[in-house]
Amino acid sequence: MNRHGKIQYLLIVAIVMGMFFAGYAGAEQQVPAAQPENLRSEAAESSPAGEYRADSEFAGAPVLCGNQIKLVAPERYRLRILEPLPGYAQSKVFGVNNRGQAVGRSYNYNSATAKEEQRQATLWDENGTPHALSNLFGESSAWSINDNGQVSGYAFLASGYRHAVRWNLTTGTVQDLGTLQNTNTGVRGNESTSYSINNLGYVVGNADIPNDANDFTPFHAFLFTDMAGMLDLKTFDTLYSYYQFGYSIAYDINNFGQIVGIAHDSNWNFRPFIYDVVNGMRQLPTPSGFPLTEWYAVCINDQEMIAGHLLNGGLNRVLFYWDSPFVQPAIITMPESHANGEFYAMNNAGTCVGLMWDDTDTDWRGFVFDKVAGVRDLNSITETLADWKLEVARDINDNDQIAGYGKLAGQTKGYILTPAVDNRCDINQDGIVNILDITISVNVLLGVETNAALVTRSDVNLDQSVNILDVTLIVNQVMGIG
Repeated sequence: MNRHGKIQYLLIVAIVMGMFFAGYAGAEQQVPAAQPENLRSEAAESSPAGEYRADSEFAGAPVLCGNQIKLVAPERYRLRILEPLPGYAQSKVFGVNNRGQAVGRSYNYNSATAKEEQRQATLWDENGTPHALSNLFGESSAWSINDNGQVSGYAFLASGYRHAVRWNLTTGTVQDLGTLQNTNTGVRGNESTSYSINNLGYVVGNADIPNDANDFTPFHAFLFTDMAGMLDLKTFDTLYSYYQFGYSIAYDINNFGQIVGIAHDSNWNFRPFIYDVVNGMRQLPTPSGFPLTEWYAVCINDQEMIAGHLLNGGLNRVLFYWDSPFVQPAIITMPESHANGEFYAMNNAGTCVGLMWDDTDTDWRGFVFDKVAGVRDLNSITETLADWKLEVARDINDNDQIAGYGKLAGQTKGYILTPAVDNRCDINQDGIVNILDITISVNVLLGVETNAALVTRSDVNLDQSVNILDVTLIVNQVMGIG
C-alpha cells in the first residue's frame, strides 16, 4: 500500500472508530440463530416492505468508491448457463445448495406436441458439469438439494405412475418414498411427488390418498422421515369425509422441521399453513379485504419468515410475506409492467426469488426481492449474453446464488447466478462495497439500525453476532486489503 492509500485507510478507520466509540455501550448486537421475532417486528414497523424501487434505495445516489464519486452499478450477478446432459437439448434448474451444487432436469422438447420428453434428473456440480441421477424405471426430475448430499424429486415406475424419491449422492442410489395409505381400507394412492428436502434429509410434497369407497382420490401434503416413513399431514377440513377431507400440498421445509403449504378448510377454501410435529397444522393469519379462496404459503427459512401469494382471479396474484407465523403478512408491491408473480424460495437472510409476468402472460421475468431493495428484475441486474432471458428464478442459497431457467436463442436452459462482488460485505446489496456498507454495519452494532435483513447481512463472518470484526472485514474490502 502506498502512502496515499495508507492515509485513506487510516481516515476510514478513524471515522469508523469514532462512530463506534461515540455510541458503543459495550454489548454486541446479537443475531438470533432461529427466531429473531423482535428484530423482525421492529424492522416491519421502521422499514415497510413492498415498496418497488428500480434497483436499491441507494440507486442514483453518489457513493464513495476509492478516489471517485460514481453511481451504483446496475449489474449485481454473473451468469453461468447450466447445459443439459449429452444427448439432451434443454435443461431446467430448480434447486441450489450452499455448496453451489444445482439440481433439475435435462430433457428434449417435442414441438409437435408442445411437451417435454425424455426427462432426466440432473445434478450440476460446483463447476457446472452435469451428472445424471439414477432412475427407478423411466423419466425423472430433481427439485431440491440439501447441503449433505441428498436430493429430492420424482421418478416414474414401470407402471407409468410417478413417485417421490430421494437420491443419495454419496452412494449413487435412489429411494422410492412410496405413497399415502388410507388407514381405514389399507388402500394406497398411486402417485406422489416431492418439492423440498432439508439438511436432516426430511422430504415434503404431496401424495394421492383414496377415500373409503375408493372412487375419489385427492392428494395430501406429506412429511417423509427415515424413522416414520411417509406421514399424512391431512387438511383443515372436518366435514367432507367422502372427499377424504379435500386437498393439501407441502411446498417447503426448513432445517427445524417447520413446513409450509396449502390445505382445504371446511368451506373448501385453500388456506396457508405452517406445520410442525408438536403443534400440528396451523393456519397462517391473512388480512381482511382479500378473498379467502386460495392462499399459498410457498417457502420458509430458518428464521420462520414465510413467503407466498394469493390467487386473485385468473392470472392475478398478490404476493405476501410473513415476518413470523403469528403476524399479519405484508403485501409486496410489484412493478406496474409485471404486476403479478409467485414466490418460490427464500434464503436465511430473507431474500426471495420467483417469477413475475405481464398482463398478457407473454413476458416472464425472474425476480429477486428483499426488504431493502424491493422487487428487482434479474434481467436488469445480471451480466447476460445476447438473446438470453432469465424467465424463472426457482431457488436461492445463503451465499445469494440464484438458480432457475430462461431462454437462450429459443432454447430453455438452466442457470446459476453468482453475486458479482463479495456479497458478504455488500450489506445494502447495491452491487458495491463502500462507505455506505461500513456505516450500516456500525449502526447495526450500535443498535441504531434494526432492519432484520441488514442485521443478518452485517454478520459478515457468520459468527452469530455483529461486532468490530465484521466492520473490519468490510473496511478491508473497501481498501482492497486481504
